Amino acid sequence: MTLPQRRKARRAAPWTTQKTPPAATEVHKPAPTGHTRKGAAAAAAAERIGWLRTAAMLYNRSAQVSSRAWDRETALVRYRKRLALHERRGDRSAAASARADLGLTLMQTGRPEEARAALTAALETHRETGHRPAVSWCLGTIGDLHKIMGD
Repeated sequence: MTLPQRRKARRAAPWTTQKTPPAATEVHKPAPTGHTRKGAAAAAAAERIGWLRTAAMLYNRSAQVSSRAWDRETALVRYRKRLALHERRGDRSAAASARADLGLTLMQTGRPEEARAALTAALETHRETGHRPAVSWCLGTIGDLHKIMGD
């Protein structure tokens, strides 16, 4: 399909002319499980040859795909692997981002105490490193967590 044909198809797409968005099942289709397995396998291979930053990036992407496919437990495992790799590398800022992602996923799985611990640790590290947007995000997410918990 040529570029003009794709543009014409996109303009004629039914979801662009609707006043209401499509159903959630149409928007967020679960990712195929093979994709997440391949990503985790690539991350493990990168870790074996010493490419820790690449392995952490691949675990992160695999965790995101798993989380969007509603497989939060697999996402937690992969976020923890990402965190361990960043800590092994000594990258405090990346480890804090990994803790924040882990905290958000823990919050989504209904583990508020673990989520609060992870988000608070991420917040402290982001404050120490001076990453103001991440501090803001952590504070907002901790506020959402307290709202969910009824505090």
